[in-house]
Amino acid sequence: MRRGTADAARRSPLMLQPLRHGLFKWYWIGQTLSAVGDGIFFATLSILILQRRDNPADLGLVLGAQSLAFAVSVLAGGVVADRFKRSNVMAAADLIRLVAVAGFMLLPIQAHLGLLVLCGVLMGGGQALFAPAQRALIPALVPNEVIQSANALITTSSRTAGIVGPAIGGVVVTALSVEWAFAIDLATFAVSVVTLLVVSRNLGSDTRSRPSASFMDETLAGLRVVWQHRWVLVIIAQRSRAKR
Repeated sequence: MRRGTADAARRSPLMLQPLRHGLFKWYWIGQTLSAVGDGIFFATLSILILQRRDNPADLGLVLGAQSLAFAVSVLAGGVVADRFKRSNVMAAADLIRLVAVAGFMLLPIQAHLGLLVLCGVLMGGGQALFAPAQRALIPALVPNEVIQSANALITTSSRTAGIVGPAIGGVVVTALSVEWAFAIDLATFAVSVVTLLVVSRNLGSDTRSRPSASFMDETLAGLRVVWQHRWVLVIIAQRSRAKR
């Protein structure tokens, strides 16, 4: 039986082999749907602000606040990912982003711009908490020999979702409404939270030993590294733009 399983694994496409591991499969399903939701969110938010507020600068301010919140918070997000169970950190980050999307959906479109910017800050802060934990979690879900394939599968799925999501968002807004599009995005976040909690419940510790330095000391150490190697700022800026 084991030999048959090994033969089947060798015959399966290399990129799909990580899906043979149950926890990674749960993780992949949740994150793929969430990535589709991200695309729906961006398209829907753009349509909402450009059509109903009739001021492109408002969209720029909201997206700028989201990117700035990500860039400012991502180092602290990395420290959090080192100190707490990463699957739980990701679930908490998704809940923060779910609240942000609910804010965009429920706020009157003529609400004060500051409230929309606040929702953008929540979205960026959630992303900053999520991203470091996401990168660090995969090695705990699959054996070392398929980590590269797992990363490739996640990247391919995310890029595909980045194309499919905005298209779905545009269709839903046109056929139904902005509220329906946001509701679908909320549903994808909910699915992501559930799958991450399933992973968390069935996975042992996914963090390294608790650091001896304080949270603030580690965050300041990260800031010093960024200041000494300022090209890292370019990478952070690119990541913040890619997360829109």
